[in-house]
Amino acid sequence: MKSRLAAILLLSLALGCDRRAPTRGVVGASQTWPAPLERVRFVAVGDTGDGKEGQALVAAAIGRTCATRGCDFVVLLGDLVYPSGPTSPDDPAITSFLERPYAAIERPFYAVLGNHDEGGDGAGWEPARGDALLAYAEKHPWLRMPARHWRLTTDTVDLVGLDTNGAMFGRDGEQLATVRGWLDASRAPFRVVVGHHPYRSSGVHGDAGAYDKLPSFTPVAAGSGVKRLVERAVCGRADLYVAGHDHHREWLVATCDGTELVVSGAGAEGHPVKVGPASRFASSALGYLYVDATSARLTAELHDAAGKVDFVRTLERRGRLGGGPGSRARPGRAGPRNQEVSMDRQPRAVGRKRVYRNSGHPQPRAAGLKAGACARVDP
Repeated sequence: MKSRLAAILLLSLALGCDRRAPTRGVVGASQTWPAPLERVRFVAVGDTGDGKEGQALVAAAIGRTCATRGCDFVVLLGDLVYPSGPTSPDDPAITSFLERPYAAIERPFYAVLGNHDEGGDGAGWEPARGDALLAYAEKHPWLRMPARHWRLTTDTVDLVGLDTNGAMFGRDGEQLATVRGWLDASRAPFRVVVGHHPYRSSGVHGDAGAYDKLPSFTPVAAGSGVKRLVERAVCGRADLYVAGHDHHREWLVATCDGTELVVSGAGAEGHPVKVGPASRFASSALGYLYVDATSARLTAELHDAAGKVDFVRTLERRGRLGGGPGSRARPGRAGPRNQEVSMDRQPRAVGRKRVYRNSGHPQPRAAGLKAGACARVDP
């Protein structure tokens, strides 16, 4: 599959397949939540749109979490309609793979585009198919895609959605400047960025700039554009970057200039993930990320397809450096103090600054996971 996709992407360059530019949502759009929201709770999950049993299981678990814990909205991290996106805003695939599976979750859904949403069986060279999804969202307010890259401002969290597929093909000039401006101007206690393609991943596709172990002289397929966008606009400006593309759940040990990195692409199908010291937590089992943020702290939980909490990490607001690598410090903002717990073992102290602890919500303690299903590696 990797070699096949790489061949398609390389062929697209040779044939000039990216000559058709998108026509909708090419300029970023910013929205403000219409009411005071001092506590923000949301789910983030990607790679969902195949209409199969796995998607239904995860959707049901999200619905239960939203009913019992509370959700203000859900974020979909791209690949909303497999395998090649919709042909029009009225394509029945949108109903089957996007609308119907989440009909019981009566919350707004924010979304970003993935490579499978823009044609070519995942090559992403048909932006007109992404245009069709944006046109659908214009007529169906439950799905909120105000542009290909967007910002949602609340009292507690500034949420920014990226068009990483556009970045793959070098369509990121306006996006890079706009996103960097949004994050630099933000005064929210926490800033969270979501996109389809990961910056770092222990899964099948791997790290931006070397996706599928491709060399840097194949910049489109290797994801050099995603690497450039995240490093220049997101790293050091956001507290958290959450992506999909790889079909697993993972919290990386490494950060990008202080920005924590999460993969939440197990919304319908699980793929292998390498277990090792690069991950605080990694699992190929289906599931999603649940975020609960106040002005003092942001707690993020990785849930499985039954809704069980596998891993928790808390970022506590402290004042933090802003503006990216080499920038001047912004008064009152420095790197958050981080705390975490894996739910199937006793909390314990690690080092001087990091401790394991519960998130403050009553949580079931896992009795243990099946061999090979997932792994936790202490930092």
